[in-house]
Amino acid sequence: MTRTVASLADRDVSEFRGVQSANVQTLNALRETQLEQSKVLAAHGRTLETIAAAVGGLVVQVGDLAEAVNRIAPPNAAE
Repeated sequence: MTRTVASLADRDVSEFRGVQSANVQTLNALRETQLEQSKVLAAHGRTLETIAAAVGGLVVQVGDLAEAVNRIAPPNAAE
């Protein structure tokens, strides 16, 4: 009887270790994916900052052009 219990316990421990190993592999794969996605998101953030700076510059230029047009042909001049 003791051998049977020991054998069953050994089998249970072996099965548990297999499941635990699979869980660790899954968590490691998730970690790798998160690290990769973090790098991609950081790159996207840098790209967005560059685009925002460019758009900001264009907004200033459009404002300057609008002022120049208003000096040449004021909005009330057509009346």
